[in-house]
Amino acid sequence: MSKDLAERIRAGRRFTITAGGVEYRCRRPTDFEAISLQQRIEADGAPAICAQFIEGWSLTEMALIGEGDDQHEVSVSTELVTEWLSDHAADAFAILTRLVDEYRKRMDALADAGN
Repeated sequence: MSKDLAERIRAGRRFTITAGGVEYRCRRPTDFEAISLQQRIEADGAPAICAQFIEGWSLTEMALIGEGDDQHEVSVSTELVTEWLSDHAADAFAILTRLVDEYRKRMDALADAGN
């Protein structure tokens, strides 16, 4: 039962954003992750930070490198997403903005609930 509840908590953090024609399936930062987010962005760069919050995307091998015959979504990895977003800054900044917005929404909801 506790495993189901933990998964429901994680599911509540998930959201989808479309940027540059790509659908990114992300999760918002936890409270502890949000505390150090600004310092981590400055140290590691926006693409690397975004990559840590992306759980899936709609990119295929053909879309990634312009060749290949596999039309299935490519699995995400921190390294692959960081490389992709390093060449797609507008996507990285759109995702980063949405990460912060999702976290702010959570904080607003907690404040409205008196927590």
